[in-house]
Amino acid sequence: MKPEDYISALCIALTKAHGIIIDVPDAKTLRRVRRRLYQARDRARKESDTSFDDLSFIERNSFELWVVKRSALPRRIQHDDLSFGHRDIDPGDVPTRPNVRGPNKEPRNPLDFI
Repeated sequence: MKPEDYISALCIALTKAHGIIIDVPDAKTLRRVRRRLYQARDRARKESDTSFDDLSFIERNSFELWVVKRSALPRRIQHDDLSFGHRDIDPGDVPTRPNVRGPNKEPRNPLDFI
């Protein structure tokens, strides 16, 4: 395949509702095609073309490379099972000089908040 064939494959995947499946003869070819698709997308990015950023490349079923639209993938919402309470900050609780940390900042004086 020529470099423009990889761009063509990415363009076709964008026109489909969910993407395309590319059949390859073996695992070595699958990895090479996947790498070349990443390179084609990176070249497009360098030319300020981000249209292929919605595509993911997924190895499936031994010798299939799926070029899938990320927007078509189900969203996974992670629940961390944490629960916590909260309370409002009273005006008297607000520090007069906040503890600012970072470069070029004054060191904190621990006696400021006593």
